[in-house]
Amino acid sequence: MWFGNVNKDWIKEKTAQSYWASDKTFWNSLHKISTDLEKITFTGGEPMLIDEHFKYLNWLHDKGITPELDYISNGTVPLAKVQKVLDKFDKITMSLSIDAVGSLSNYMRTGSQWENLRQNIRDYSAYFKEHNHHLDISATVSVFNVTKLGKLARMCDLLDIQFNLNFLRHPSWMSVLGLSDNCKEYLIDEISKLDGYISTKKMKTLYNIVKFLNTNETVDLDNTPIWRHIIKREMRYNTVNTNDISFARVDPEWWDMLVLEP
Repeated sequence: MWFGNVNKDWIKEKTAQSYWASDKTFWNSLHKISTDLEKITFTGGEPMLIDEHFKYLNWLHDKGITPELDYISNGTVPLAKVQKVLDKFDKITMSLSIDAVGSLSNYMRTGSQWENLRQNIRDYSAYFKEHNHHLDISATVSVFNVTKLGKLARMCDLLDIQFNLNFLRHPSWMSVLGLSDNCKEYLIDEISKLDGYISTKKMKTLYNIVKFLNTNETVDLDNTPIWRHIIKREMRYNTVNTNDISFARVDPEWWDMLVLEP
């Protein structure tokens, strides 16, 4: 959580305390410095799961304090559960952290169900348009989703949502910078095939992947092939996974490419 015009030393002290969300002393002290609040940014974990933050927003509204709200959310909480509070504020921006669609989304985000998440995205999109708020989707590019981002861009086109990319660098084996030249050529070819499937604006966004691949930036890789890292990840993942899916089944063609990595 970040407060646009509040003492930074206070912020640093409080965020270092992991129990702050349930600490009444924290919220009482926050009340005292909120009288001229202009903007609040709620980041992660998932702010929409913190009931205390809604109580705080209600307190702000009751006191006639209406700052701009800025959220980073994974979109898993339905709009119906938060709309009553959001209705009280005139300016809200939200960036939904969505990395994939369909079964790949379920694979990458343990415990999520794509059909529910997709409906949530639609609901937030309609609500934000109706109230003239800003909504965008931000995807973090990694070896897991890089071949399927065209589908996510397409959904953003259909819902008229801004689409942004962030590039993962750590852990290094998950960064696309560590891919072989053959895999990079495959990716560039796959991205070029999206021309006409998605809007020109979204194509420009996806071509940032090509620019990123062609930079001089590098990552430090160990000697373990990417596919071995994925298998190790899935062994851990399967202890909590209820979706009964694997990366090899979600994206078999790309999996085959990664298995052939030198």
